[in-house]
Amino acid sequence: MDKLFFFVTNSQAWKDTREFHENFFVTHNAFMYGVLTAIIVALVLALVFYFGCCNKRNDDSMANTGVWAGFLLVTGLLVFLTANFAFIGKSNVADSQSIFYKHSFYKANTEFVIEKTRDNQNQQQVDEYTTARQKIETDLNNGKDVRYSYSLGCTVYSLLFFYIFSLLFKGFTYQGIAIPHPWPHKSK
Repeated sequence: MDKLFFFVTNSQAWKDTREFHENFFVTHNAFMYGVLTAIIVALVLALVFYFGCCNKRNDDSMANTGVWAGFLLVTGLLVFLTANFAFIGKSNVADSQSIFYKHSFYKANTEFVIEKTRDNQNQQQVDEYTTARQKIETDLNNGKDVRYSYSLGCTVYSLLFFYIFSLLFKGFTYQGIAIPHPWPHKSK
């Protein structure tokens, strides 16, 4: 999965604190969850559009490219917000069971530091882990590190999957066969 998010893994933030990033994105499968979320949201919204808006025999008012583009936009927005707030998370969440903290990058980093520094007699190493975690947290709070590259990556994949699902589903509808374009099916 990390190959799909090359724009995250090639970032300077990833290189500077690789161990923390690999812990969350690879070990805790944040890359996989980002792609799965993109697929699920795109699938659900494509199904709603094609079988809700485009499958009415007598009414084609919702079966147009503008509505399709709206669904595409909503798909991207939902995935961006989910990746940004649920997966990356927020640092100032009081409730540790909150969706904004429970599975977040912040929590994974805190647990990683605890795990790495438990029973560690080397104070310098403890300080290095703590400083690295604080740097990542500060950068994330300021919109840096990998917050937006990860969120935008998930968004791009959701848009791509929505388009692919559109091509798959449009042939099974009454009004949506030419949305977003006639290819690969011919219009009736």
